[in-house]
Amino acid sequence: MTLNQFMFFAAIAKHGSLTKASRELRISQPSVSQQLRLLERDYGVKLYRRNGRGIELTEAGRLFLSRVAPILKQVEQIRRIFPRPAARRESVRLKVGGTYNPSTLLLPALAARFKKKHSQVEVELRTVNVPQLEQLVANAQIEIGVSTHPPRHPALVGEPLRREQMVLFVSPSHPLARKSLVTLADLQVFPLVVTWVRNAPGTTVRLLNELADQGVKFKIGMRCESPYAIKEAVKKNAGIGIVFEDLVRREAELGAFKILRGHGLKLLSQSFVLYRADRPLSRAGQEFLGLLRGVRSGRPRANGRIGRADSPAVDHGARSLRWSSRL
Repeated sequence: MTLNQFMFFAAIAKHGSLTKASRELRISQPSVSQQLRLLERDYGVKLYRRNGRGIELTEAGRLFLSRVAPILKQVEQIRRIFPRPAARRESVRLKVGGTYNPSTLLLPALAARFKKKHSQVEVELRTVNVPQLEQLVANAQIEIGVSTHPPRHPALVGEPLRREQMVLFVSPSHPLARKSLVTLADLQVFPLVVTWVRNAPGTTVRLLNELADQGVKFKIGMRCESPYAIKEAVKKNAGIGIVFEDLVRREAELGAFKILRGHGLKLLSQSFVLYRADRPLSRAGQEFLGLLRGVRSGRPRANGRIGRADSPAVDHGARSLRWSSRL
């Protein structure tokens, strides 16, 4: 139970509409809905129900409002008596972060677009793994995160953003680099170099487990904590690397790596925008979230511009894996 949840509930009661309440609060509708569900769960009662016109309070909801309203009124009176001191004139800072793939092209491209309109705002970009990102957002150390996993932290909202393509790649001197098309049997001869973070097995591990369930088993040659370590290992011919395509596309175009094609595996994941469910975003945060929502069906091109998502070609007989990992 939080004071913000009381405010959300009072706004719903005032407007009889989730949409109007979210506009007044400047909070996304899914966030308002989630906080109201948590409030109902904490007190074990149904506070409101939907009808043809919008939302109406239950009998328990009306009783709850009669107890909450005086609390909110007292809070408002305290704010009038003890107004916040005038803020010192200092630069506004927007703090966002992402896991390794979104931080490569997507977030820098959007930050550059944001800066063109808001030159006075200092943008801070963080690149961390999934558990660290969730902790930073939950602790309000950054406002918005972009992750390749749905959030596990109960305080966070995770909005689906876009599909993420993973690829298998090797060094130019690797035996498979000479083949224009490779088979699954070719891949199974050589060890894989994969991402692995202690106590937080991620997308690649989930993928390999699903493939094993389908009878396709690979040898793991090396586990690395970051995709950049994977690329260094692949350069030394330690095996076949698996990373998100954005991380190697440019280097592959320059000939530093060879992306393997023809194996029939469609390796697609889903990325998510993370933010606190119970805390309003700053004005800068709201605008940056709007930019992210604007590319929900898009993907960054190699030059950093944002375009529409590529539709994967139909590959009859291919093993198609689309998942949203919770690992």
